Amino acid sequence: MFNRLIGKSEVESQPTKITWSGWNAEGKVDYDKHTAIGELINNILTLQSTNNQKYRFQLTIDEVSGEIWITDNFTGIHKQNMDAIHDLGKSYETSAILSEHGSGAKSALTWLMNLSYNGILNKIVSSVDGNDFYEKLPDYGSDISKWFPPKKCDPFMVYNTIEKVWEEQQTSGTQFYGIMGTDKLPKSNKWYQFLSTQLGAKYGEYLGKTLEIELIRLRDGVLQSHFTVNPIVPLKSHQPTPELPCLDKRNKLGADEWELDEVYTCDKTSKRVHVRAGWAPESELVEQYYIESKDEKYNPKNYESNPYAYGGSNVGMTYCKQWVPISNGKFKASSRGEAMIGQIDIISGIDTVKTKNGIVRDEDLDVFEEGLATWLKKKGFKVRARKTNFRISESKMEKTLTKRLRESKKLRIYLGVDNCEKFTNQWESHSGQPDIVGLIKKQPIFICEIKKEGGDDLWKAALQGMAYSMENNLKELLIVAQDDTLPTDLQTKLDIFEQNGWDIRYEQYQHLIGNF
Repeated sequence: MFNRLIGKSEVESQPTKITWSGWNAEGKVDYDKHTAIGELINNILTLQSTNNQKYRFQLTIDEVSGEIWITDNFTGIHKQNMDAIHDLGKSYETSAILSEHGSGAKSALTWLMNLSYNGILNKIVSSVDGNDFYEKLPDYGSDISKWFPPKKCDPFMVYNTIEKVWEEQQTSGTQFYGIMGTDKLPKSNKWYQFLSTQLGAKYGEYLGKTLEIELIRLRDGVLQSHFTVNPIVPLKSHQPTPELPCLDKRNKLGADEWELDEVYTCDKTSKRVHVRAGWAPESELVEQYYIESKDEKYNPKNYESNPYAYGGSNVGMTYCKQWVPISNGKFKASSRGEAMIGQIDIISGIDTVKTKNGIVRDEDLDVFEEGLATWLKKKGFKVRARKTNFRISESKMEKTLTKRLRESKKLRIYLGVDNCEKFTNQWESHSGQPDIVGLIKKQPIFICEIKKEGGDDLWKAALQGMAYSMENNLKELLIVAQDDTLPTDLQTKLDIFEQNGWDIRYEQYQHLIGNF
């Protein structure tokens, strides 16, 4: 009989070692600034706080020195739990409601402080009582990712925007300090304004209740700008009633209320969600009401970049976890398509991906979404349920992406291959023909494998691509398909390779073609 005690051995087991390159690869995810910073905000997000306290999240960046301070006054991290901050897959007990996978903060920190662009995470400091502070320092002198044991230290400093000075933290909390990667460093107020708008839309359910967010811009230590993030999801009722009267004098801007606010349970899959749906006001109505009211929620300048604005990126129905958006309007309206907005808050039966910017599409999700679309139609909201229908052939994906790599510098920079002199889909190797190869002096330095859709085929693509890479003394690979994300089981397998020096990146095809 086979020994069912998997992994049992006569010798002592050893932990998996990860290089600093492997650690840095945690940040090679499909983030933008608000999703990365959102991962860190998620770690202090609560439904209720102690003594009705608002937990403060402060992001401070000095654009000259590149220094970045990410600070909160949450419950802090016990000295004995500080290893969980940097060990892959580990997490610690907390009252935060969106700390799930043990990887969000790690991915966000390495994305912001990218070693490949001269960024670096210098230290992590935390206190659980506001009296005793402990710091963790990385040992960058080691070949593998190592951290020194926590040691007692002085309180960290938090920026006082009123007095324009740094002052000691007097409460519990945590601070991450380092140098921001040059590829992420902001250069203008627009960066902060856009971020403020995105975070206001993302965390509107909590802002002013249990959460405060500050964005601080410094130049050589001197305060340039200070943004306090406010909730901004303006709505208009489609048919105003005495209970939901119009806001503006001309009676054209309906009340700022959701028209649908109910729970939906799919009988066939048992998936359960809470649905809110309503209508975004047209830009001219927002502008007119702002003139009348001076309500900053309706400031036209902010409304333009609001993802929930008329015609914005979150138009349609957006999946949420604890009312925090994670999918950006995946259900599109079949009529009045520029105006319908809504949120599908997951109660049970649907999992989020590791980066919490998408959902895991299991075999029952199409059934659930068809049922939800039918239910919404009965409620007056006509939507197109997404089908897992991969219409673009692999050959067309290969040709289009090769052409786009040749033409789009923005895409090449995004993928980190702007140094390639040539891209081709006609390269022959001993082990076969990779889908796309990037060359320098006729030598492959970039391998891309393409699959029409996911599942088991993506594991095959990974193995094929790794063989091509190894033949050319590479440990890097790009996998492209039409799935939103990698299946969880495949990501787990690839994580093991990445811990051993591989850099394996997945990108969704439509995202690459549509945004670059």
